Order: sequence, then structure tokens, then C-alpha cells
Amino acid sequence: HVSSNLTLRLGSGISHENDGKPYGWYTADRYDDGISFPDLVQGETPDLTVTASADALLDAWIDFNGDGDWNDAGEQVFSSQAVTAGSNNLGIAIPADASLGETFARFRISTVGGLGPNGGALDGEVEDYKVRIVSAAAGSILLSNTSVSEGRVSGSAFGTLSVPNVASARTHSFEMAAGTGDTDNGSFTISGDQLQTAAVFDSAVQANYSIRVAARDDLANVVEQQFTIHVIGSTIYVATDADNT
Repeated sequence: HVSSNLTLRLGSGISHENDGKPYGWYTADRYDDGISFPDLVQGETPDLTVTASADALLDAWIDFNGDGDWNDAGEQVFSSQAVTAGSNNLGIAIPADASLGETFARFRISTVGGLGPNGGALDGEVEDYKVRIVSAAAGSILLSNTSVSEGRVSGSAFGTLSVPNVASARTHSFEMAAGTGDTDNGSFTISGDQLQTAAVFDSAVQANYSIRVAARDDLANVVEQQFTIHVIGSTIYVATDADNT
């Protein structure tokens, strides 16, 4: 964007860039502060806040499938969207199949509109953001890989349970679950997000334990995950089986 016009911008100031940088050149510029993001939740239409210095047009993209460009169908989220001076609350539709995790967004403000993700403009500004796509549901359960000495007392915590890539407003509770892979549930307990031993392990007696864990969020979404716990010498480590329901 040509920097001779310093009046049209997003946020508090202008990062001088004569061209929209290619996708891989993303940098967190000092004045990339014109967009305030809520949780970007799969299948929802959250409102984001766009702060403009004057009435103008907004073009914007989000790499929803995480393939390193903004060229796919549905990735242009605003096309010559009119904005006014000050704060603008704009809804943005997040596809239900958007890839979870970190991705990148680009916002371009100008008086003419109709801009692509790359290329020059006679006025305005381009701002890039690293954003995160999250799930509205329970997601997938992770169990951290930690170790515990063989023979430690019953009740020893050795793994933390978590559900990544979900909306920040979601809270989760964990419990042992009945179902495929629950054979050795009785040898473990859960306290909060901590998986604990409920027995004293001896790898010479049994080297592998199969358990099943459920995570329930505040909207009553439930996901279950089977884990195989291996006792090796004086160490317990964790391997995850792909078995989400």
C-alpha cells in the first residue's frame, strides 16, 4: 500500500508495505492492531472488531485448510466490505471443516476495494495475523508423556489430561470410561486433570495396561480416548491409540 496517504489505516498506525507480502513472509508488524479476534470456532459465526480510521472497504482472507495460501474457495471472508470510521463489529463464518490449530489471516483496507491477498494498492494498509481455529465440541484427549518409577506408591500422579484446540470458554472434566480398551481401568484413577496410579506396578508381572478415558465439556459434549500404558523397568510412558468417539 502506498505510504504517501497516511490517513487510511487499520488500528493505531500504519506498517509501511508497498505490496501484500506472500503468505510465507508473514510478520507481526508493530501496527498490526486493527483487528480484535474472538475464538474462531468451527461451524460458528463469531463477531470480530475492525477498527478503521475512516470510511473505507475491507478485503480479508483466512487460510481455513492450512495449506499455506489464501486461494481456496471460501477463504476470502470479506470482499469490499464497507466499514466506517471507528469500531465495526463484523460476523465471520468459520467452516465446520476448517483445520484445527494455528493458521494465518490477512486484512487489507483501501478506498477502492476489490483487492487480492497480494499486490499493491494506492492507499490504506495490510495487516497479517496468526490465528487459531478451535472446536466447539470436546475435541481429542491428550495424555502427557511423563514417567514414574516402578514400584511407586498407589496414588502417584504421572500424566496430565488435556483437550487442545477447543474454544477458551469450554471447560472439561475427566473420568474413567467403560467401553473398548477399559480392561485395566481399575488400576488407575483421575483427580482433576491428573491420571494417577491405583496400584503398585511391576513390569515383570504386567507390562501393558489398557484404559479408556472420557472428557465432558460444559455443553455436555463427550469424547472418549483409549490409551495403552506401558510399564518399562522403573518408568511408565504413554502411547495413544487412535480411537475417538
